Amino acid sequence: MSSLLVFSLLLSVSNRTDVVMVDVPEGSFVMEALDEIDYVDAFEIRVPRTQSVDMGRIGRIFRAAMMPSNIDQSFSAFVYEAEFNQGDVVGTWSIYHRSRNEIITGFERSFIDFRVSLFVTETDGDSFITATTVARYNNAWGRLYFIPVRYGHMIVLGETMRRMKHALTQPDVRQME
Repeated sequence: MSSLLVFSLLLSVSNRTDVVMVDVPEGSFVMEALDEIDYVDAFEIRVPRTQSVDMGRIGRIFRAAMMPSNIDQSFSAFVYEAEFNQGDVVGTWSIYHRSRNEIITGFERSFIDFRVSLFVTETDGDSFITATTVARYNNAWGRLYFIPVRYGHMIVLGETMRRMKHALTQPDVRQME
């Protein structure tokens, strides 16, 4: 990929004043989620703290924000009811870790393994939610596969985080449009 394309993709994410590219938050377990890490990024949103953090709700909103609005209603109902406890499987994603302020989810394929951490910190009346992605390429196909996916991932995750921020101000995740 050309440097100009990479720059324009990063600019499209960074132009969203409500989604910021950041370092992996201190205290997150995501950097220990895989034996080796070939890729890492982190995006953060700030939301006013209006209630205590419910990691199950954060997980549901994240997965719902990733889904197109015309998704099969039976699958979306399943996501809306999921608790996102360690060991659960939500759609094709496994829940690998859950604590008071972090959920680590993802999946493993023969060519690539990835994890996404949703990590919440609270400061001065605001909550900060950081979505960190780490990936390990298991072979040459994984490395090749991730070349185009890397750039699409940044755009999709930026949009997911924007939708997530909007949904967190709503009483119900079904009101994200």
